[in-house]
Parts: sequence; structure tokens; C-alpha cells
Amino acid sequence: MVKLNSEEKSFAKFASSQCSVYLKKLIDCNKQHFTPPYYLSETNNTNNIHVTIAENVVNLRKRHGISQLDLALSIGHRSATVISKAEIGREGKHFNIDQLYKIACVLDVPIGVFFKNLPYDL
Repeated sequence: MVKLNSEEKSFAKFASSQCSVYLKKLIDCNKQHFTPPYYLSETNNTNNIHVTIAENVVNLRKRHGISQLDLALSIGHRSATVISKAEIGREGKHFNIDQLYKIACVLDVPIGVFFKNLPYDL
């Protein structure tokens, strides 16, 4: 852990507060001017995106002959629970980009294969 002197602490506190103010203004501005893409609108179920990604992970995992447990262990988890829940969408779980990157490395595939057949064009 890095120890800061009082001047550095003061600057860090100031920078943090300024960052917070800037981010709040940015978020407020975006709320006023941001129109989400059609696939994120309320009329489209974003769960379909997670389901498609999960299906792609399952298909590739099985094609490579890797169990949920082996995949989980290889990406840094202690059990297959994370993979299992994300593959079926249980408890609202889904794969995050970090997990997809690690899975792509394990399966030796480009990360883009998980986004095939999504309900919109990338």
C-alpha cells in the first residue's frame, strides 16, 4: 500500500471531489441527451442478449469437451456454480465481459464468437 504525505492526501481528496462533480454533471447531461439504442429500449427484452451469449458459451464449452467445473476453475472460480447460474440465467446471473474474455482465452476462440446471433447488428 502506498503511503501519501499530507499534501498528496489533500490533492487526492480535492481530485476525487472534482471527479465526482464532473461525473455527476456528465451523467445529468447524458440523461437529458441520451437516447438508448433500440435494443436497450423498454420494448426490447435485454435478457435475450444474455440468453444468446449464454447459449453460445454452452455450445462452445461442450464442443471443446470442457465441463462447467473445469471452465470455472480455469477462470478463477472455486466451483461450477458461477458458470451454471450464468448459463441458465438463474438468480439474474449472466456472464460479464471479464468472464467472457477469460473463457475465450481458455477455449482459444475470439471473444466475438459469444456475440454471434444477437438480436441486433453490432
